[in-house]
Amino acid sequence: MIKNIVLDWHGVLDLNSPMMLRKEFIKVFFKLLLTFNFSQAWHILAFGFDTYSNAIEDYSSNIMSPADFWEHISKKTDPKVSNQIRQALMEIKPNIDLEKNLKSLSKKHKLYILSDCPLDKKILIENNLPDLLFKEKFYSCDYKTTKRQKKLFQVFLEDTRLNPKETLFVDDSKKNIEIAKEFGFQTLWYKTNQNANQIFSKFS
Repeated sequence: MIKNIVLDWHGVLDLNSPMMLRKEFIKVFFKLLLTFNFSQAWHILAFGFDTYSNAIEDYSSNIMSPADFWEHISKKTDPKVSNQIRQALMEIKPNIDLEKNLKSLSKKHKLYILSDCPLDKKILIENNLPDLLFKEKFYSCDYKTTKRQKKLFQVFLEDTRLNPKETLFVDDSKKNIEIAKEFGFQTLWYKTNQNANQIFSKFS
């Protein structure tokens, strides 16, 4: 029986998912090509397809500060491209459909956030949280590790003392879903084009 629901932020509570960002970067890429800004176009495309994944991982776990990360991106690209990337990453698009379902579920289930999230984005999230009662929130920047490194799951279970078999983990990343399964979580691979009401009706 599911007693707890653990939700990712990006791509779940927030519709601004990595896949949506990638589509936005591709649009910017073609616009830059049309203006013959080939170097800028290349860096936008490279960022969208994980060329900067190591830096992003350090940024998400606060090993690299937000200031250092954006300086790094600016030097690798240029200030204009860096600002375009930053604006895209910092945008928040609340998942209203999901929020409605979670309000009902919160009457019987404890809700948690478990997200790979850099410090500057965490500040924005905390100021734009949905009107839901979260038992606890776990952001990677606070623990110097991420879900992909697996340790964030370990920290979560040690701090909450939840039984993973009674806990549903919801994420839009298939890789994170597979890692959660290793820890014994019940899992739901969430896709933003799915009907939240249908997905969560069995837990109501």
